[in-house]
Amino acid sequence: MSDPSSSPDGEVATKKTLVLVVEDEPELREVVCSVLEDEGYEVASASDGRRALQMVEEACPSLIILDMGLPIMGGEEVAAKLHEMLSTVPPILVMSAAGTVAERARRIGATGFVAKPFDLDDFTAAVRAVLVTTAH
Repeated sequence: MSDPSSSPDGEVATKKTLVLVVEDEPELREVVCSVLEDEGYEVASASDGRRALQMVEEACPSLIILDMGLPIMGGEEVAAKLHEMLSTVPPILVMSAAGTVAERARRIGATGFVAKPFDLDDFTAAVRAVLVTTAH
């Protein structure tokens, strides 16, 4: 008897996890999105804080990867607005080149952080760790 959740080639069909990447640097945003897609995640992206908030309202992501130095609305303001808008804020993984990335992540209640520049393997491990830690 075949498993109804399996595809014909034997892979188990699963709903993809939506990750929102909020990064103003186009090249880095493209690389991060590509790496996450290669890892099997559904990915959306925004280049500024205001657009990120709109996207969260449109489709609630499972994870928000948030650069702190954004135009229009910085990462700290985005996090504060998310807490105002939502009863349950998705986990946030902070990306920042600032030397105080751990402190900034703690201050906004982020689940984790990665300091720029980062190794892509370390980045994907951090994403997986946040998603496993926050899985319901």
